[in-house]
Amino acid sequence: MRKKNIVIIILFICSICNAQITRIVYKNGIYGQNLDSIKLDKEKFKDIPQEKIALLELFFKNQSNIEFELIYDKSSSFYQKKEFMPSDQNKIDEMNSLIDNKKYFKNNDSKEKIYQTTLDNLYNVIVPFEEYKWTISNETKIINGYKCYKATSIKEDIFNPYKQSKAIFYPEVWFTPEIPSSFGPQGLDGLPGLVLEATVNGKKYLYATKIEFNIKNVDKIEKFKKGKTITSVDLEKIIIDNYKKNQEN
Repeated sequence: MRKKNIVIIILFICSICNAQITRIVYKNGIYGQNLDSIKLDKEKFKDIPQEKIALLELFFKNQSNIEFELIYDKSSSFYQKKEFMPSDQNKIDEMNSLIDNKKYFKNNDSKEKIYQTTLDNLYNVIVPFEEYKWTISNETKIINGYKCYKATSIKEDIFNPYKQSKAIFYPEVWFTPEIPSSFGPQGLDGLPGLVLEATVNGKKYLYATKIEFNIKNVDKIEKFKKGKTITSVDLEKIIIDNYKKNQEN
């Protein structure tokens, strides 16, 4: 009877550990630049309406208010933009159109990796579970008190009919084995440690500002309940078809 009680206690403790959820808050920007002070060259962008230039400048000034959140447990993760209020509240809808509003879900047990995006409809796009083939270097640096290692990769995106080519992405991330989780922001994952910092093509910059272990206000991590599930090939066809329709109109 005593042995049985000990087993029950051990299983209970394990279930609590497995259910623990961690939250990381990230911010983004352009690497090496103070976005709050960016002024666009109006002469260089003279063909763009002045109101759009003003909107872009407002977007840069609000970078410090825009945050993204990654939550994960033992097997699953979910990444999305947090709600924010821009300095000009009348521009909130236009501001949201400039921000990456994709949501990302991953499950290590079922080998699922999906992101949600909105085009003409809401789509849940399935991508390869091992989306990135990382090359890990011996280069290290300390981020938020954790020793991190640099990893790089190359990824070819789907065909962009507006540019008539496929974009090539060169992500560079810094991950820490001290937090043994294979998750990261915006689908940049699959490494032997949590990703705390990332750049894409030397420009887009994501960096962790807060790490909270064992948070209490999230019960569990679930994948998307709404939206049509498609593949990357399906998405490419939808984008090309929409482009052709716009060209005809």
